[in-house]
Amino acid sequence: MTAGERQRDRIMHAGCAIWQINPEGVTCRAVARAAGINHATILYHYETTEAFKDALADYAVQRGISRIIAQLIATNHPAVSRLSAAERADHLGTLADMGRYEVAPEQAG
Repeated sequence: MTAGERQRDRIMHAGCAIWQINPEGVTCRAVARAAGINHATILYHYETTEAFKDALADYAVQRGISRIIAQLIATNHPAVSRLSAAERADHLGTLADMGRYEVAPEQAG
């Protein structure tokens, strides 16, 4: 893996981490800060913020990150167009299962 590929992977990892917590918080500056780089580096690799976000969506789909994929399905993002109906259902089901096992504060104890 080249230095550029490692840097792009670090950028994608940081972007997905932010997206899972706060989708609206995915900005070039926030991702750059999380990746420990200058935000201009993201624009160097992806040219525009929109292209970066599309690349991030593709990365999440390729890696099977259900929390992000569910949001992409909800917005009918082109990155999920290659997923079959069964794959979409699996990702949505995984997300639903994650919520099912969270313990409500009043039940903890």
